Amino acid sequence: MIQKQRLVITGGHLTPALALIEEIQRSDPNWQIFYFGRKYALEGVKETSFEFRTVSQLKGVRFIPLVAGKIQRRWTRYSLIHLLKIPIGFFLALFWLIKIRPRLIVAFGGYLSSPVVIAGWLLRIPAISHEQTITIGLANRINLLFVRKMAVSFPNLKRQLKSQKVVWTGNPLRPEIFNRRPRSSSSLWRRINPKRPLLYVTGGKAGSALINQVIRMMIPQLTQKFFVLHQIGLDPSIEPEKRQNYLAVRLVENNDIGWVLNRARLVICRAGANTVLELAALAKPAILIPIPWVSANEQEKNARFLKRLGLGEIIPQNQFNPETLWRTIIKMEQNWDRYRPRRPIPDNRQAARRLWQLAQSVLDHEND
Repeated sequence: MIQKQRLVITGGHLTPALALIEEIQRSDPNWQIFYFGRKYALEGVKETSFEFRTVSQLKGVRFIPLVAGKIQRRWTRYSLIHLLKIPIGFFLALFWLIKIRPRLIVAFGGYLSSPVVIAGWLLRIPAISHEQTITIGLANRINLLFVRKMAVSFPNLKRQLKSQKVVWTGNPLRPEIFNRRPRSSSSLWRRINPKRPLLYVTGGKAGSALINQVIRMMIPQLTQKFFVLHQIGLDPSIEPEKRQNYLAVRLVENNDIGWVLNRARLVICRAGANTVLELAALAKPAILIPIPWVSANEQEKNARFLKRLGLGEIIPQNQFNPETLWRTIIKMEQNWDRYRPRRPIPDNRQAARRLWQLAQSVLDHEND
């Protein structure tokens, strides 16, 4: 029996990681994949994370729970705990890497990735990292010092970093977003009124208390024009429910996300890189509410990217309220023909393949 080669994938961005896993299993199945991730979604909340639930169901992938700390930009009651977890995360990563002895580490940014990359560097395990956003985050700035190659989603970031390690690959997209038809086993599509234009609202997998609050206040208004599908995430103040022309769910699963995005007339969401690039790939109009406190104001930059394409309107978080949102919706509805790509849309369909080819080139160099 042929011994499978071992690969560790880690980081804070699950969506491109899933696309890479699918590409590896499709093109080169002689790999055993270990995913280092968070078992629980939020500090102090004992609800398992989306990445744990998703990765644990994948064949040929083993989920390894990893505890790691991060440097928080805002002081909370969990800040001290996060600082204490930084060394714990490093030694946990070191332990698992010694036990697994992978040939390669692929990191997708986020505070969870840096302890793994640094521990791998000490053990002489080659690593590559991928930056999803239009500007490099703190974790990947650290990772760049220790990895063999840094893949980026945007060509301008390659020019800005001016490092021979940096390679443009694009951002791996979930293949599921191109599925226009619902699964026959899905119950979600049966709960949506097909005669109404669909408004899809999401604050991400964890949810957004602000977006949830504003949308809840506007349900009577919004449901006059749309069927509202509202992904509420982990917000404990809101429960999944069904009303006339309104459906709130904790999460739209990967197998349903394609037909939801393709069916939606309009999306209201945050401006994470993966969200923005998926909307761009589908040429889907959106209202974006960037998180203002993320590193290097990256969500604002991501949102501007989609707006320059001709597909988005931006509402700053401090101006996001029912009145502003309703005015923006009406403005878009009255000028709908303007919301179409005015610039070439980045081709990310082959990004997972390019990223895996980059990983293989690093391994080939190690063997020379």
